[in-house]
Amino acid sequence: MPACSVAVLAAAVSAFLPPGPALEIELRLDKSKVYAGDTVRLQELIPKRTGLEFGGLHHEAVRIGKYDKLGRLTNLEYDLYEVVRCDDSLFGVLPCWAVVTPALNYTVHRGGWKGIEFVFTPTEPGVYLIFASWGTGDQWITGSPVVLTVRPKPPEK
Repeated sequence: MPACSVAVLAAAVSAFLPPGPALEIELRLDKSKVYAGDTVRLQELIPKRTGLEFGGLHHEAVRIGKYDKLGRLTNLEYDLYEVVRCDDSLFGVLPCWAVVTPALNYTVHRGGWKGIEFVFTPTEPGVYLIFASWGTGDQWITGSPVVLTVRPKPPEK
């Protein structure tokens, strides 16, 4: 997997930000620490008052920590961060890129928020920053990433 510097990552993420006042996606995990093979829910929410229709999705994950063979966590130096594909066996259903027509169908409605939810089962231990972006026309919005820690499965008793 290619290493990714913080500067390269920041430039890539800022390329998706629209000019002007920022509308941000609120990312929420139901659990921030799981074992490999556990199910995780990721909600991506925007204020209900938002009238924009979004037709594009993008997800990216950056590995910032690894577990060694003894199950000990090692935080990676920034020059060893790894961008990982979200739609492979590591995360399964998180689309790297997707076009939705006519627009996103909001399946989550909570208080003043609306959005979508993905349920996935991470398979590889590590610590990941997960980013999401939504597109409408030529503008993209994003939000602060969430941190997901995937621990090695405990030994069977």
